[in-house]
Amino acid sequence: MVLAKALAADPAERYDSITGFTAALDAAAVSGRTGIPRWVAVATATLVVLAAAGGWLLGPSRSVVKGAERIAVLPFSVSGGDPLFGEGMVDLLSTNLATVGGIGTADPRSVLVQVRKRGGAAGLDLEGALAVGRAVDAGAVLLGSVVTAGGQVRLAATLYGADGASLAQAQSSGAADAVLQLVDSLSVALVREIWKSREPVPSLNVAGLTTGSLPALRHYLSAEQFYRRAEWDSSIAAFGRATEADSTFALAYYRLAMALGWRGGFGSDATQAIETAHRLSARLPVRERSLVRAYRLFQRSDPSAADSMRAFLITHPHDADAWNLLGESQYHSRELYPRAPEELYAPFDSVLAIDPSLTPSLIHPLEVALFSHDSARYQHYLVLARAGAGVRELATFERFGRVGFDPVVPDSVLRGIATPNQGLLYASFSGAYVDPSVTPALVRRHANAFVARAPAGPQRDQLEMLLGSAYASLGQIDSVNALATALATRNNQMGMFLRIAPAMYGMLPPPAQKAIKERMAQVAERETSPFPRFITITLALQDGDVPLARRLLTPMLRPDTMALAPEARFLRPMFLAQRGWADIASGDTAAGLPRMLEGLAEMVGKLGGPMKDPIRFQYALTLAQRPATRAEGITWLTWGFTESPIYRSLGQLALGRVREAAGDREGAIDAYIQFNRLWADADSGQQARAGEARDAIRRLSAEPQARR
Repeated sequence: MVLAKALAADPAERYDSITGFTAALDAAAVSGRTGIPRWVAVATATLVVLAAAGGWLLGPSRSVVKGAERIAVLPFSVSGGDPLFGEGMVDLLSTNLATVGGIGTADPRSVLVQVRKRGGAAGLDLEGALAVGRAVDAGAVLLGSVVTAGGQVRLAATLYGADGASLAQAQSSGAADAVLQLVDSLSVALVREIWKSREPVPSLNVAGLTTGSLPALRHYLSAEQFYRRAEWDSSIAAFGRATEADSTFALAYYRLAMALGWRGGFGSDATQAIETAHRLSARLPVRERSLVRAYRLFQRSDPSAADSMRAFLITHPHDADAWNLLGESQYHSRELYPRAPEELYAPFDSVLAIDPSLTPSLIHPLEVALFSHDSARYQHYLVLARAGAGVRELATFERFGRVGFDPVVPDSVLRGIATPNQGLLYASFSGAYVDPSVTPALVRRHANAFVARAPAGPQRDQLEMLLGSAYASLGQIDSVNALATALATRNNQMGMFLRIAPAMYGMLPPPAQKAIKERMAQVAERETSPFPRFITITLALQDGDVPLARRLLTPMLRPDTMALAPEARFLRPMFLAQRGWADIASGDTAAGLPRMLEGLAEMVGKLGGPMKDPIRFQYALTLAQRPATRAEGITWLTWGFTESPIYRSLGQLALGRVREAAGDREGAIDAYIQFNRLWADADSGQQARAGEARDAIRRLSAEPQARR
């Protein structure tokens, strides 16, 4: 009993001092009540004393009263002041109290979700507040009020334990323009009431950690509401006003970067905002500092942002922002680390379990549901969007739901998609390839509908490139050439690229492939721009002409070329990966794969898919053809090209070959069938591939089922 009490999990149930423990142990040993020999008792006492000194056996001493180790701060009632501060107090006090050793706070978003589930803060009594605390695993809840009158403000708060008993009460009052300093005073007064440690009560400074400007805070809280509804322009404007009011407001710069990232993507103004947030992040608490650093990695297209958040979530498993950033990083690094839909959904589902009204965390799951053609998932997320998304964003989700899943989409729906989300656009088109009922004719109609609704200009040209990819994905190269000729009359560069794209994907008969390669080689030798050289190297490798590829590559990888040619520096990742491809084509897979991976890692978030997908596909094929890396290669072929029309079909042919080689008869048959469905109307020059798939289906279907 003596040892059990000394080692109790709850510190309050242990002896209050080492002296008390050793005295009890000595008395029990003398009377024989320990059931252990005297020498064991003495040795144990010595161990426990040493352990207590190190703090590893008896555990940390409790610094606050029981129940206050994890506090849920609820929205304060507001009288005579800005209603925003009711919810704002949740963030402010949660941030402040969480900086105190021995105190943790529930995630503010989780708290607000639970409050809304119970009808909002206005109608929440103590019993309802305690229910919120239980829902977020808090041992205590903090309720309070903000009363403003005559230029003065009074903050009052009461901390209740899980049984409803008052653990602490505090208040602070002063000038209305000093609210943040009053929050600090209130926090200190509350902590003083529940503090048990002999150490001094920690100093708290939420004003210093966030902003000392009341106008900046007002703009920040307003911006957060816009951000949650995915109203990007309004949130950017409000976050901008917050940083104008306080140029040292690190959190506002961080959230501004996120909003700008949604509107403009990688390389946008978000880069400048997150760099400013990072420069100011030393003022922030550890949690916020970790998020800022991870988002900075994310904006730099660095996949290690995901690793950072996984490590962070080990100790903060209920942090919605961390789950969201993990999901963002995984989604945007798919081209290097392909993942099945369930893996992509999972972090966002964790966010939505905490806060189902956070619209930005719905966007990528909606895209995944589209490109994997999962209408049930799409409807699930759409229901959540209807509860919280802004009008414009919700209309986009509703329309793309029809585009992605309705067999025949009225032109009126397509025309109603103004300045569409490109991710949703490509995902909704790509998902059609997964539907076993979709025919080549329907794929063509789908692609043509997108082009038809686009206004004349760069956007229409981009969509015609998508249409060309769709034709190529069906083996209809004649249609690609006709479209390229028409496009060249308006945009010669795009028209030329579309004409040579099938060769870059290795789709032309050998004589045609060789002819285009030789013409491009002449251009590459003549042009100073490295882009023709990059295209020619790809064509050479597709044609098996490794000497030409190496001759063109060598000068592009010299340090002096990198120093003198900005375009060459931009294309450096592609050239690195092409060097690895050349090694593999020469038979040196051991050297080639790491070199390809080095280049692919630097490509993340850079250049468009049509430029880099042939390199990525070669990497996937190489992995799939080696028994040791076959499973990884199959993952690449299955999920690495979800928005590449050409590889949505050619990838199925490759999967059929790989699965057949691996002895997966049923998987191979399914892949060949999917390829043949898409290649049903292919040009005569592409029928060899279709014939290979048909022969494989007949051969495998005739084979007896392998014993399990």
